[in-house]
Amino acid sequence: MTFHGRPRWDADHVHDIHEAPMTMLIPLFVLAAGALLAGALAYDYFVGEHYALFWEAAVLPQHQEVIEHAHHVPTWVKIVPAAAGLLGLAFGWFAYLREPDFPAWFAKKFAPLNKLVENKFYFDKIYGTVFAAGAPLLGKLLWRYGDRAVIDRFGPDGTAAASSFIGARFSKFQTGYLYHYAFVMLMALVLLIGWLLFGGVR
Repeated sequence: MTFHGRPRWDADHVHDIHEAPMTMLIPLFVLAAGALLAGALAYDYFVGEHYALFWEAAVLPQHQEVIEHAHHVPTWVKIVPAAAGLLGLAFGWFAYLREPDFPAWFAKKFAPLNKLVENKFYFDKIYGTVFAAGAPLLGKLLWRYGDRAVIDRFGPDGTAAASSFIGARFSKFQTGYLYHYAFVMLMALVLLIGWLLFGGVR
């Protein structure tokens, strides 16, 4: 569709289309040459006889065996990726050049499969439902029932509430009457003697 499909540009802007300048093309040529030839020219260093010297500490010794095994995989394993790419090119030529009505027919004939593929096997929707929406929900539940109901209740808020409760009760004895102070002192003395007699002395 990129090289053989119908142009989609506006006819008024055809004159604006031009090739990239050489300052952009030369780096692309270098990258393309490396992508096409690096594997063949440096094969012995990547996975061949000199791979241990090339990778050295970049690949741990126990992992270098994986490279060695990859070098000796069956021939069909090496052919399958190239065959899949050629098959994809052939299918693309058939679907968009030879029979341009084929994609619409396929989408209608195999609607459930087409919908599954168009929605990327619903991975994004599952991720959004489980993680994107689930994480805030889990955080809200932990905040409500963990942070507020447990940590704050029995921690800072609980301590402050207990202090306020105890302080409010003891403040009732701050009346300015001597007999109230004497009663508090007597109760404290009784508690102290009780602790010494039954708990403090073993």
